[in-house]
Amino acid sequence: MEFLSFISERVRRFFTGNEDEKTNETDSPSFEKKEKATAFGIAFLIALGLWVVVNLNRDFNVTLELPIEVTSVSEDMIISSDVPDTILVGVTGEGWNLISIYNNPPKVLLNSQTGNEINVAEQIRNQTSALNELNILQVDPSFITIETEPKDEKIVPLINRVMINPREQYGIIGESVLTPDSVRITGARSMLETISSWPTRELSLNDVDENISREIPLAESDIGLIVSPPTATLSADIAEFTEAEVRVPIRT
Repeated sequence: MEFLSFISERVRRFFTGNEDEKTNETDSPSFEKKEKATAFGIAFLIALGLWVVVNLNRDFNVTLELPIEVTSVSEDMIISSDVPDTILVGVTGEGWNLISIYNNPPKVLLNSQTGNEINVAEQIRNQTSALNELNILQVDPSFITIETEPKDEKIVPLINRVMINPREQYGIIGESVLTPDSVRITGARSMLETISSWPTRELSLNDVDENISREIPLAESDIGLIVSPPTATLSADIAEFTEAEVRVPIRT
């Protein structure tokens, strides 16, 4: 801001100041330094602008990470195959065309009703108008298989995988309790057949010296199942134990 203020002030004085002021000012050493700094700054900005213009007119090879969204899936069906969240697309083109698409990558829509195996490169060319001025070199993966199955639900009990370690001279009274004690799992029917319970995340609560009432996250699914609710409340009563010695008679 100081640099711009200095330039504007110099321009204003050039057109409005008198000759005596200009003569006295140009004789000072500080004036020469300011003039050199001004000339250098203007030259640097011009050179930078020319460099950007020249380089962005060249062709570049970049790899774009485009998000994927599967469409046309009915409410009573669910995707049972492993579909990636993003794909890698290698493109080449002028820098001006790459800037906008690199900062705001378009979403690739895959229609699940077009068939099991989808040509991803063809879908990108048909849907993404921003890539029309670019050359697509490579798509990884180039084909994606989308399989669907009937959606089903199942209620299974929760398994507690939280280890409670009380502080010295403290202990757990009774057993810890999870609320709720079961969850609803939604997913492909073939996947639900092999599931009989669902665990919490593995956690360790150390040096516990008071009652516990804590929200515990459940284990995440790596096969696309939806678990509801995603958390459970762990409750446990903790009490302090008193150490003492008592002498009792022995009878035979």
